[in-house]
Amino acid sequence: MSELQARVEELEIRLSFQEQLLDTLNQQLSQQQLTVLTLEKHIAQLLEAVRSMPALASGAGTGHEPPPHY
Repeated sequence: MSELQARVEELEIRLSFQEQLLDTLNQQLSQQQLTVLTLEKHIAQLLEAVRSMPALASGAGTGHEPPPHY
């Protein structure tokens, strides 16, 4: 086996590992994007729920009123 052929085979092996790594990273990134989208949806739902609470919507409980015993 010539030195050139050995170098080419080494490069082919490295390329194969890099392609496998890229596929793995792509799968992980796709899964992470799905998780982010789900979390964004949940945050929006929680924000809407908080905004629809009567005490918060009317401004009650903001700390600007005196306590009831005054």
